[in-house]
Amino acid sequence: LLKEMVSSADEHPGIEILKSAELSKLDGTWGNFRSLVSVEGEAREIRHGAVIFAVGGQEIKPEGYLYGENPNVISQREFERLLYHKEKKIAALETIAMIQCVNCRNEKHPYCSRICCTHAVKNALKLKELNPEADICVFYRDIRTYGFYEKYYREARDKGVLFIRYEPEDNPQVRAKNGGLELTFLDRIIGEKMSLNPDLLILSNGIEPYHNERLADIAGLELNRDGFFAEANPKSAPLDSVDRGKYFCGICHSPNLMENVICQGKAAAIRAAVLLWGELGEFSDIRVFVNERLCAGCGICVSVCPYSARVIDELSNKARVIDELCKGCGTCAVSCPNGASEQYDFERKTMLRVIDRMLV
Repeated sequence: LLKEMVSSADEHPGIEILKSAELSKLDGTWGNFRSLVSVEGEAREIRHGAVIFAVGGQEIKPEGYLYGENPNVISQREFERLLYHKEKKIAALETIAMIQCVNCRNEKHPYCSRICCTHAVKNALKLKELNPEADICVFYRDIRTYGFYEKYYREARDKGVLFIRYEPEDNPQVRAKNGGLELTFLDRIIGEKMSLNPDLLILSNGIEPYHNERLADIAGLELNRDGFFAEANPKSAPLDSVDRGKYFCGICHSPNLMENVICQGKAAAIRAAVLLWGELGEFSDIRVFVNERLCAGCGICVSVCPYSARVIDELSNKARVIDELCKGCGTCAVSCPNGASEQYDFERKTMLRVIDRMLV
C-alpha cells in the first residue's frame, strides 16, 4: 500500500518530490511563504501558501539490561522483525521476558510514547500463535494500551501471558549466567525476590523527537517541554502552529499509533487546502490599530507581540500592524505606555462609556 502511494505521488503531475533536500530558510506569511531549500547541494527558492511539517521522530536507543552486550537482549522493534521473518526460530523459544518503559517516563523522557505497550501485547499474541506453550512474562509500570487496544491486553492475559508490575526504583535486574540470562525481580504479591531464565529478553523502548530544535529555529515554530512541535491549541487547533499557514502531523507532533498518524496527516492536508482555497482567508474580527499621533516608536509592542505582527516603519518611525498575522490578542494594547495601540471596538473611549453606563 505504501509503495503504491509513493509511486502515485511520484507520477502525479501536480506533485513534485524533492529528494536529498534540506530546508535552510523559511520566511513570509500564510499565502506568501518563501522557502530556501538545498537540493543535492544546489540552492532553490520555493514560493508557497502553506507548509506541513511531517519530519517524524526516532527510536530511543535502549540502555542497560545488557543491551548491545548480549545477543539475547534485543529491542521490541528488533523482535518484531524476527517475529515476521524468522518464525521457526522464534517459535522454538520457551521463555520470553519483556520489560516496558526502558529509558522512558524518566527525567530525560518524562512522557509516554503510547506505542510501546500496544506493540508488546501485539507481539506477545503473535508469539502465542506460533507457540501456545511459550512462557511470556511482561514487566510493566503501567499497561497503557490506548483506546480499543485494551481488548488485546485482555486477550493476552486470557492466553496465559503474565504481566508483572515493577516500580522504577526497583526495576528488574539482568545478568549473564551459564551462557544464558538471569532476570531477578521483586514479586509485589508475596514481597520476595524471584528470578527466571529467559531465552530472549525484549526491551520496549519509546520515541523521541528527531532534532526538532534546528528546524524550529529555521521555521519559527515553538517546541513543547518534550521537544515536539507545540500546537496553537490542543483542543481547537491540535495540528496548527501559532503562525497561520504552518501545520504539522505525525510523530514530530507527538508519539502516536499509526492510525492516528494517518488521521493527522489527512487532517493537516485538509487544513492547508482550506486555507489555500480562501475559506480561512479572512482576518481576525478583533484587530488592533495604531494611533500614529500618540506612537513614540519605542518598539515595546514589537517585542511583546507573540505573533510577530508588529514592526516599526523605518520612514515614519511609528509602529505598524501586519493584519495578516494579527490575532487580536491585545498584548500590544496593554503594553503600550502611550495608549497608541488599541483594539477595534475596544477603544478607551468605548470602554469608559461602558463602565460609566454600568455605574449609573
